[in-house]
Amino acid sequence: MLLLCTAADIYGATATIEKVWLEHGTKVNNRYVMKVHSKFTVNNGKGEKMYMCVWLKGPSGNWHKMNNAWTSKQGASYKAESITPRYDSSEWKDYWMDIYTDDLNLLPGKNSYKVVVTINHNGNIIAQSDPVSFEGTGNQNSSYNNSNSGSNSNRNSGNNSGGVQTWREELGYGGFVIVKKFPNGYIMRTRYRFCPNCNGTQVCGNCRGTGMCPICNGQGGIISAGYGNYYPCYSCQSSGRCMFCHGNRVCSTCKGSEYPGYVIGSTSTIAPDGTTTRDNANYNDYDSGSRDRGNSNSSGKGCSKCGGTGVSKTPNSGGSRGSWVAYYNSAGTKCPYCGGYTSHYHDRCANCNVPR
Repeated sequence: MLLLCTAADIYGATATIEKVWLEHGTKVNNRYVMKVHSKFTVNNGKGEKMYMCVWLKGPSGNWHKMNNAWTSKQGASYKAESITPRYDSSEWKDYWMDIYTDDLNLLPGKNSYKVVVTINHNGNIIAQSDPVSFEGTGNQNSSYNNSNSGSNSNRNSGNNSGGVQTWREELGYGGFVIVKKFPNGYIMRTRYRFCPNCNGTQVCGNCRGTGMCPICNGQGGIISAGYGNYYPCYSCQSSGRCMFCHGNRVCSTCKGSEYPGYVIGSTSTIAPDGTTTRDNANYNDYDSGSRDRGNSNSSGKGCSKCGGTGVSKTPNSGGSRGSWVAYYNSAGTKCPYCGGYTSHYHDRCANCNVPR
């Protein structure tokens, strides 16, 4: 059993981890990682911030100390990523967390380790997986967290490997900053925020995880009301598959990110004299607290082109192959965007709602 309290969640949220499996030998940012995959469901937790946590047991059976990790009150280290269920009953069929192999802090020689995954909510563990074993070889003089250190730090103390100190700082709305301090005095801060397409779920926000085109509902075309005319769907090129994830249901915006479910919002470099250089990514156009970023059809409230609808006011008869068709109006029906009654399409607003 874990060292943390496993009392029932006071808010009624429950979770079940059905399966955990490991993937070795892949690289992220030219560094080897261990991918910790899991399949789980969360009930009665809609909109509640939770944490997916990965713990490691060493060959002695005690909790193993990892680098660049969080520390529990009892001194056990763990890796964590925040998740927020979007429905009363939410399912993640393949949620994975990338852990750098050198952060595992493996002991010299070939040893057996066990991975335990938990889901934490309001300081309580509401789900815990069975241990999954793997064998690893390291060259570190690792130590174990056997004693109750009393530490309740919400950020790690930094990794001094190579003279570079690295730590993580939590921000509001699920965001965080990775800070690196170099021996020459320079500090680099990389800010991560929820992916605007999937809202941190890693599930394609365009098709909501169905893999089907949301315009034609996977049919490859649309039959107009009244006349029964068939129009090929230009959003999916008549394939019936989502144009963003191409049917694999995985968010294409944050896929391959160092932190899946997150994107870089901005980076800043602070020189020893205090001079700061900033580089803001396009994702900063999204207000982290104003709306549901999992809704790919939502747009900026202040957009002067579409008035906040996310749909272009100019009709496009026949649809455009090069853009995302956002709305189809059948003949005889008054279009809410241009007022016309003909059969026509409207594309996404190119000003505020272009695919990123």
